[in-house]
Amino acid sequence: VFECVDSFLTQQLQPQTQSDIMSTCLVSVLIFNDESQIILNRTPLIGNGDNIRETLKRTKFERKPKGGTGFSAGLQQAEKLACLHINDKVILVFLSDGQPGDLRPKPPSDPTTTMQTTFKRDGITFPAAGHYIESMQKRHVDFSLQLICLYNEGFNWLKYLASRYNGTFHNPNLTLGDDANNVLQPCSIIHNNVNRSDSGDDEVVEIVKVKSQATVVREQHQRAKIANKVVSLTNMSTKTSSIRSTFSSISATVTAMRSGYKLQERAVTIKRESAMISCQATRMVLSLDSSGVDKLTVAPGENANERRIKVSINPFAQGGLRNVYRMKQECEKKQVAKESRHAIKYSERLKFHLETVKCQAQALVYASCFNKRITHAKNKYNKQSGRQPHPLDDVPHIDVLCAEVYRLKAPSCPGGFRYLAVEDHLEGDYEKWNNND
Repeated sequence: VFECVDSFLTQQLQPQTQSDIMSTCLVSVLIFNDESQIILNRTPLIGNGDNIRETLKRTKFERKPKGGTGFSAGLQQAEKLACLHINDKVILVFLSDGQPGDLRPKPPSDPTTTMQTTFKRDGITFPAAGHYIESMQKRHVDFSLQLICLYNEGFNWLKYLASRYNGTFHNPNLTLGDDANNVLQPCSIIHNNVNRSDSGDDEVVEIVKVKSQATVVREQHQRAKIANKVVSLTNMSTKTSSIRSTFSSISATVTAMRSGYKLQERAVTIKRESAMISCQATRMVLSLDSSGVDKLTVAPGENANERRIKVSINPFAQGGLRNVYRMKQECEKKQVAKESRHAIKYSERLKFHLETVKCQAQALVYASCFNKRITHAKNKYNKQSGRQPHPLDDVPHIDVLCAEVYRLKAPSCPGGFRYLAVEDHLEGDYEKWNNND
């Protein structure tokens, strides 16, 4: 997580040095269990960011989890920091690896249902987590809520809070390495002085001491070290790609807000697998009108709404600009459908996709020219040298995926349609080489 935060800071420093309109970013970092502690207090992200990195590095090694997960403690402290300047744009990134001890075991099944408003600690009543989120939303016009769930204990509550308060829920993959299972055994969460109920009475919810799975594992690892049975807890090279992607996604939201754009992010939950819904769709392709202007029109030889497709309810991935959904249709390869992460004005519903399609079409032209030149250079060299090894031999052939736009009939969307950019699904691991600048 600390490595991902470091990458996040680097991403935020780059546009700040390249743009005069980029507002200054103030960074606050809190750690919490049943109490909270401020690590960084509205520290300006300036220069190369070494001052912030040094503080985080020191915190990483000096501060160890003590057990206990109280959402209210962290959110209360965040709300205090945010209220210092009402006009600030605020992005709250809330990360937890445990079941909240100050909330009921299960959240309401319907996000429109009001959650508990209070809890008790040592017989004293305190406001619950939602109170502080609501306070920040009311105070700050530009407020983005990003909730990150590590492990499964806090999944239901964090997902509920994201839905309830129009936030974005992230559930990245961060699991133990296989070799850890040789020594470490599953351990149930430890509850002390439990006095909780699923009833509607707030007064029966009393804070408890909860050890998250991460804390339990860490304690087991310490015992294993003492017994000379050291094991690897995580395989960072293969297991952190999802959490790194999560922070990159959040960074894109921060950049948009700092640039002064009024963007309303869609409230979504990222799921690797989710149910699919059937839709009538129209395939649209890039063409020129009579004036030579690019536009998207119904594909030649096809009629409107004649295609039958299935698209996943939840995106399975999220990039800096778009949410990515699984898509299926008969007689076609596996596909993905991409939609803007932010609400787009109805008048600009096709402009967003048009620019993407034009960019990909131009990239295909450049790739084709590049491939031809490489092939020509190789052939010319082979004739002159008798097929001796050449530095260009390792240059790969470049392919470019070109998107098509699908217009889905969707009565709940503005104008009755939803627009998605559709591409073939690429198998294997994905490695990103650009930052969308």
